[in-house]
Amino acid sequence: MIDAEWLYWVCGLFFVVGASFSYRQAQYGGAAFWALLGLSFCYSTFVVNKTAPAWPLGLAVLIIAGLAGFGALGRTTIATTCQAERITAANTLRGRLFVPALMIPLGR
Repeated sequence: MIDAEWLYWVCGLFFVVGASFSYRQAQYGGAAFWALLGLSFCYSTFVVNKTAPAWPLGLAVLIIAGLAGFGALGRTTIATTCQAERITAANTLRGRLFVPALMIPLGR
């Protein structure tokens, strides 16, 4: 059987890092949501191995649903560049802009 347990831990770590970004932007509801989701991914390993009880994971799922359902995640605006800055950057990079995309077949 293929062991994908490491993938769940990587996903959990990804969500916990996302929670730290939400926390730094003072979005505490979003931070709690992503932190609980990430910790649930990691904690589920122990539930599946029957070394930890399942009720904390169920409680976390209910809290996650409550946070999402009552709008604790909110909406954010992502800082980006304006159209003129993007055009200037594209003109500066020109053909080099496509180098990362063209390197993908080389890695296979």
